[in-house]
Amino acid sequence: MSLVYPLERTSHPKKGIKSMREAKSVSWRYCLKIWLGRFSLTGLGLILGISICEWILFWEPSVGEVRDVWQIHGLFQLDDQLIYSLRSNASRQLATEEYVEIATTNERGLRNKPLREKGTYEKRILVLGDSMIFGHGVHDDQTFPNQLEMLFHEAGMDVDVVNAGVKGYGPDQYFKFFLSSLRDLQPNLVIFSLFVNDLRDCIDTPLYDLKEGALYSLDARKNWLYVRCRLASIFPNAILRMRVFRAIASRYAAYCTQNPTITMNAEEGRLWAQEKVLTQIQELERLGEADGFALCVLCIPSKEDSRDRYAWLKRVQDQGTWVMECHKDELWHAERGQLYFAVDQHMTPRGCKALARSVFEGILQSNLWVDGNIDRVVIK
Repeated sequence: MSLVYPLERTSHPKKGIKSMREAKSVSWRYCLKIWLGRFSLTGLGLILGISICEWILFWEPSVGEVRDVWQIHGLFQLDDQLIYSLRSNASRQLATEEYVEIATTNERGLRNKPLREKGTYEKRILVLGDSMIFGHGVHDDQTFPNQLEMLFHEAGMDVDVVNAGVKGYGPDQYFKFFLSSLRDLQPNLVIFSLFVNDLRDCIDTPLYDLKEGALYSLDARKNWLYVRCRLASIFPNAILRMRVFRAIASRYAAYCTQNPTITMNAEEGRLWAQEKVLTQIQELERLGEADGFALCVLCIPSKEDSRDRYAWLKRVQDQGTWVMECHKDELWHAERGQLYFAVDQHMTPRGCKALARSVFEGILQSNLWVDGNIDRVVIK
């Protein structure tokens, strides 16, 4: 009986198969050739389809430009609670035509020198805030918190000032950062710094919702910025720059996003953000009574006229909260060109020093620390 191989039923040109092993070899080569052809056609189809989509999306403004996801590079890393945070024991140099920023972080992921042990200083000030506190565009020793500490040391007071500012943060992140990571530092004074764009940050990257006057924590992993950063950490730049990918990613981020303001109009969102920040300030006041620290809300001056931008804080101010209104000082408008970078919106080293001087004098003029040290302080 003759053995007929399945391969002989095909139109394969190879003849004279003499063994089962040879038949299998020819069969695998033939199948591989068929599948490679199919994969090639599929790949060409995908490339053609993506190219057509890229051309169509070139005219679609909603896709937007390619943006650098800086929140996961250099000093920064993804954070499941805060969206992103500073890496510990890291350093980075950022240079532009206007400035050179050399930044380092300590063991706690703060742009600060190594933290001092409790009992090795007289008082401790913890400064919460965004890039204005972090010190965008300046060296470590030129940041506002560092210069504030130097003013106290020059006055003979051993005050430890901790820089807890992070670029891009808003009030929700300041508040959660303090609760999750900084409360154990046991500060004597907490400075809750606010800038003119903070209400927008509360709307765009919310970590809390406000319902019936109470704060409810939101999942940071369901924030659009976290999703975007997560995708950027997975895919290479060549894919991230594709318009098709950005269109899909933006819709995926919108689908995953947990944002209470999605159904609000602009005015409702602004009022909601104001109420949320005011509630956070009141909660910090309550924690201060329990932990033994004082609270100061610092209104940071902006490059544009900001004299009326913090009027919404009057309610907590009337209730006794210490609001330091540095933004009303005429200095910030008379010497604007020297206190801010020409193009960038942040403060120059001189601007950081001017803010440190204003806060230093405000603390000394308060009745916060009534002891022998105050009597021997001379404001230069």
